[in-house]
Amino acid sequence: MIDEHASKTPLSEEPVQLSDALGPASEATREVNRWELIKLMLDAEDHAIIPLLVTGSSMSPTLLNRKSVVYLERDRSYVPARGDIVFFCRPDGALVLHRVLRLLEDGTLLINGDAQQWTEIIDPIQVVAHVVRFRRTKRETDVNSRAYRFYVRMWMPLRPIHPYLWRFCYICKRIPVKLHLCKNK
Repeated sequence: MIDEHASKTPLSEEPVQLSDALGPASEATREVNRWELIKLMLDAEDHAIIPLLVTGSSMSPTLLNRKSVVYLERDRSYVPARGDIVFFCRPDGALVLHRVLRLLEDGTLLINGDAQQWTEIIDPIQVVAHVVRFRRTKRETDVNSRAYRFYVRMWMPLRPIHPYLWRFCYICKRIPVKLHLCKNK
């Protein structure tokens, strides 16, 4: 899929992986620690695109642990909107990729990961970059595409029942295994 961001030259063609993430790095990544990544993001020119390998499952099922790559755009004039996926730095230095649920009246952001039930409030100044597109397995998705926006509009209101949806999907996957219709993976 080609979009308007594809013509912009990214700082690096390889995803950046945090060195404190669990597990071995794949050959397509290079490791940097969180402070080097923050420096890279803050030193980047406006509208620079930086690829990042997703490590963690808080954004499942949208983004898959060690299978999805997000393309972050550093834009100093960016104003977060409901449904956007933002990359931010917590006060303890942790780097997090979560979705904006709501803009609060005091200007702060209510955010959470797609696979989480709890929320947190952050200041917009903590936002380092935002996702402009992502690659999940072999398919690339632009966050401004009509299909993705529809997915976000459907997914966000279902947040209270996400645990039940996860359980239902797990049971549906297990039925063929329990009935010995397929091999257990």
